Amino acid sequence: MCRVDEPIIVQSVDRSVIETISAFVRCRSGFHGDRGIRDYLYHCLMTNLPDCGTYTRTEGGGTLMVQAEWYTTLHYRRTGEAPSRGRFDLGIPKPEELDLPEPHALVAFECGRNKKAVDLLRDIDAAAEHGGPEPADISKLAREINHVGLPYGYACEFYDEDQAQANDLVRRLRLRTSSAESGRLRVVALVCIDGTRPILTFLPLACSFACRTRVCTRAPQQFSLGCCRLRSSRQAVREKLPRQRPLRRSDADCPLRGRRSK
Repeated sequence: MCRVDEPIIVQSVDRSVIETISAFVRCRSGFHGDRGIRDYLYHCLMTNLPDCGTYTRTEGGGTLMVQAEWYTTLHYRRTGEAPSRGRFDLGIPKPEELDLPEPHALVAFECGRNKKAVDLLRDIDAAAEHGGPEPADISKLAREINHVGLPYGYACEFYDEDQAQANDLVRRLRLRTSSAESGRLRVVALVCIDGTRPILTFLPLACSFACRTRVCTRAPQQFSLGCCRLRSSRQAVREKLPRQRPLRRSDADCPLRGRRSK
């Protein structure tokens, strides 16, 4: 049985996200809604994790390291119903708790396709003791990070209809003031519309460097890359990219500037 720890899991997660992005760009017609993105990401995670994503417990038996419909700790309310625990698209348990019957999540995932920013961020600042805010992809991740201590939350939001929705999502996230989310809430916004070059934006920069390096290694001319950092409580700071030639892009190519990529 291979060694499993947090760095190995996070490295496998980053690789799987990039593979899912690349597959969506190449084979977009084969992805059907949110579920197609989630299912392909699940496949990549199970392939890249040690022992193909399986874990054998010390007392016998085992578990899968990637599990669909992972329950949130906080409660949410759908139309007229009593508050209940929500669900993430995918979850990976903490490696030190793999022998427990109900481990806590190390990483949680939400996948979306052509979702409006306002629907992704609904009630994102609701208090932990809230009677039941409406569930929303990025809101669930952010609230679990801020109130429960979820180590990592990944949101893969893909757009192949309206670039304006992706730009709106990036703009809203740049205005976030939660320092607790910085580096732990990791958002990938992909724009892939017929007739235009795909635009890939990572938030924040701290997590994007490794992902950007893999993108440029795999397909250096395939994407226009952008990045930004979630705003701190004092100021919003645009980070400069590391001085590596494959990663450099002019401001004109950055989707955050509101200009078309060349």
